[in-house]
Formats: sequence, C-alpha cells, structure tokens
Amino acid sequence: MEVSGPQWCSRFPGSASPDDLHPDWRGRVWAFISALERAGAEVKVSATWRPPERAYLMHWCWMIANLSQAPAAIPPMKGVDIDWTHHGDSRAARSAATATDACGAGSLKSEIKMFLVSDFCVLLSEAPNTRSRREHQGQAPSSPRRSALAGGWA
Repeated sequence: MEVSGPQWCSRFPGSASPDDLHPDWRGRVWAFISALERAGAEVKVSATWRPPERAYLMHWCWMIANLSQAPAAIPPMKGVDIDWTHHGDSRAARSAATATDACGAGSLKSEIKMFLVSDFCVLLSEAPNTRSRREHQGQAPSSPRRSALAGGWA
C-alpha cells in the first residue's frame, strides 16, 4: 500500500462547475449565484462535487490533522489502497495529513452529502441590501469582507 500524502489529491478529482450537480439542485444553485451576482457579489465556486473516494480521503485526512485520529483505526475503503499509518510512523502520518489539507480538506465538515453540497466563496464589498441606503445617505461603502456559504466562516 502507498502511504498517504498530497499525491492522492489528483487521483479522485471533483468538479467546481454547477453544471455537474444533481439536476434537482443545479438550477437552484445557478439561481442563487445569479442573485448574488445581481446584488454585486463576486462568486467563486470552489467545489460542487466530490467523488466518494475523495470525500473519504479528505475526511480522514482532516480527522488525523485536526482531531488526532489514530491512523490505524481508519476503516478501509474499496478502491483506495492507502496506508494511513505510514508503516507505523505517527509523526509522518500527521505531517502527510496536514500537507493534504492543501487539497481542500481544511474546510471540510464532518458530513458530506454527495451531489448536493457546493462550496462557495463570496466577496462582498458591502451587504447587498445596504448599498442603496448608504448611497442615499451619502455614506462611503464599507470595507470588503469574505464569507463562505456552506463553509462556515465569515
């Protein structure tokens, strides 16, 4: 088995296109993006779909790196022949898990609903519904702020 690490990131690619979402969800996501853009937001979609193997890798990588998950206790997944333990070297296992955070596991939540989850980064120069009020009152726009919808940070 091959040890864990960043090399696994590209083996199970996902998508950042709303067109790859489940048909029941796709139209709603496009409508949401359009509404945000009409309100002046800049929308960057970072992920719309992850295959189960990538979700498995991201989940357990995050658990090792952030919650001290014992690599030897991770259940195997068919099709992902990975050695989480690094042949018993716990320091190397944690280091590899931390490095793999760069593949997107850093913002991972513990539950992933495949085909229905989208990760967005929205840049707003000000709250969309306050723009006309601020302009009417002659106030300067507020400074930019970042928010991640479905990512849990603001």
